[in-house]
Amino acid sequence: MDNILEVSGLNKRYGDFALKDISFYLPDGCITGFVGINGAGKTTTLRSILGLTNKVSGNINFFGMDMNGNESKIKDRIGIVLDEGCFYDEHQFTTF
Repeated sequence: MDNILEVSGLNKRYGDFALKDISFYLPDGCITGFVGINGAGKTTTLRSILGLTNKVSGNINFFGMDMNGNESKIKDRIGIVLDEGCFYDEHQFTTF
């Protein structure tokens, strides 16, 4: 079974909060929930994985592709619902 997502050594810091060496993988066909108490780092982890905030270090691979250099291809294949509409930059939308 192939992994859809592989995260290894993810690190991110906001003031006195830090994600430290977060590593996990999601196999193909897996349904997964991301749960935890407020302030545990769920949103920071997701935003870092999706490139919505800059990570300090770590590797992110979707579908066997590195997020660095393949962000548009990857985002064309995934869906996510966040509490804010921040998935794409506003300048990418065209008004007709």
